[in-house]
Amino acid sequence: MPEDSPRTETVDVVVMGGRIGGSATAITLARAGHRVVVLDSATFPSDTVSTHVMFPGGIAELQRLGALDRVLEAEAPKCRDVALIGEGVEVKGTYTPVDGIDYGLNTRRPELDMALVTTARAAGAEVRERCRVTGVVWRGNRVCGLNYTDPEGTPCTILAKLVVGADGRDSLFAEWVGSSRYKALPNGRGLAFHYMTDSPEGSAHYPRRDAICQWRNGEINSFVFPVNNNAITALLMPSVEIVDRCRQDPEEWDRVVAAQPEMAARLSGTVKEIKMRGATDTEGFFRTSSGPGWALVGDAGSFKDPVIAQGIRDGLWSGRTLGETVAGHLDDQKSLDAATRRYELKRDKEVIGTYYWGHKHSRVSSVSAVEMEFYRQGQEDPQIGRDVADTFSRQISPYKLVSVRREVVWTLRALRRPGADRKEIAEFVVGELKLDLAYVVDRLKIKAGRRPKATVKKSWLRDGWTEHMALGNHRPSSKPYLPEEERAAAAAAAEAKKAARSTRTRRPPATTEGAAETADAAPTQTAVSA
Repeated sequence: MPEDSPRTETVDVVVMGGRIGGSATAITLARAGHRVVVLDSATFPSDTVSTHVMFPGGIAELQRLGALDRVLEAEAPKCRDVALIGEGVEVKGTYTPVDGIDYGLNTRRPELDMALVTTARAAGAEVRERCRVTGVVWRGNRVCGLNYTDPEGTPCTILAKLVVGADGRDSLFAEWVGSSRYKALPNGRGLAFHYMTDSPEGSAHYPRRDAICQWRNGEINSFVFPVNNNAITALLMPSVEIVDRCRQDPEEWDRVVAAQPEMAARLSGTVKEIKMRGATDTEGFFRTSSGPGWALVGDAGSFKDPVIAQGIRDGLWSGRTLGETVAGHLDDQKSLDAATRRYELKRDKEVIGTYYWGHKHSRVSSVSAVEMEFYRQGQEDPQIGRDVADTFSRQISPYKLVSVRREVVWTLRALRRPGADRKEIAEFVVGELKLDLAYVVDRLKIKAGRRPKATVKKSWLRDGWTEHMALGNHRPSSKPYLPEEERAAAAAAAEAKKAARSTRTRRPPATTEGAAETADAAPTQTAVSA
């Protein structure tokens, strides 16, 4: 679509996706005085699969964005305790306040997302619902906008200095700009949950409506989160095979719950609201999240196994951080590209520890002998409980909670237990050490300014962009980072050289019409002349 089309407009930033990361980006940049448009195919409020859980660190992000008061209007109960219970042994903790917030919160996604969308609009961003994005717009090797259809189905184009992909873990935007997954760690667990109306009989059991709770019995992880509207989310995270059975047979979920004594007691008298919801593909991964004129936020750029319930917090953090990092650089392409690279490095540093932490807990296994020592010590030592709470709240690293010193102590205690299976303990410790070493290596790469996927020693290439910039069907220019006028001159010189070569070999040069037909053949990409 030509730039002078009546259905083409120009803004500062356009965001594909209006939920957690997209709204956070829009709020931050709109408050900085930029014109921001968000496109989403949904009509808000609307639901999406989610664990719902937010700890104080995530709630503080809502407060920084100015959305917390709207979220609190949904009246989800404040949860000031977090409890991990392994084979009947409980570790219970309370949070160190973050910006004055000392509680967790579990708000259903229609209310949570609507609060963020409303906050984005109040900040000055325009959120357009029922708009289906159909592809990205290119200028040379740079993303400069989005094609979409409005609620009436009319094709439109919106051009922008920065285009942000916030369309979730199965991001189409990432596919269009050529950013594939890397460092994918397979998950063994899936998730299956019901919303259930709470009952006096059930809430007489722990946890009441003031705690976030996880049980581990055998190979099953189970959770109860109190949510708004006098309900709870009852979540199972068993093996993928069990989730598949639950999908095929609704009574299988009940049978699995019945085998979890604490959870079964907590659910007594509760009533299921809707059919079971679940997922089996929860593989963690990273994507390259910055490129010429574009960036990824939230689950589109990095995803961790939901067993540690960090997705909402990291989506809010990444959107806010991108906005703050690029806000002063939108008018200069080179400066903007450097800013989006800085954002990506900040993101990698922020999430790499929890990424490995989530993977460790996604493995299908019973509570190990070493882990049981963690539970035993945590039951007696309140500092362990506080560290657990603050790890979920992102105030300390998982590697402070499970420090080398503590791991050594727990391993020695496990080995000294009568009847200890030394081989099993050794295999567990070796597996942990391998993942810990991989984490240390990735941290060093990030500190050196490299993406954690790199396997050889080398700096980022010129202007920071790596070989992934093959960009799918889009063919990048040989010198994609020249200023527009220099790029146009280089392209003209290349065409002249090509035409001279064709004349010598008696072959006619490609026509302008043919080039246009080639551009039209790719439905998800539009080339806009410089």
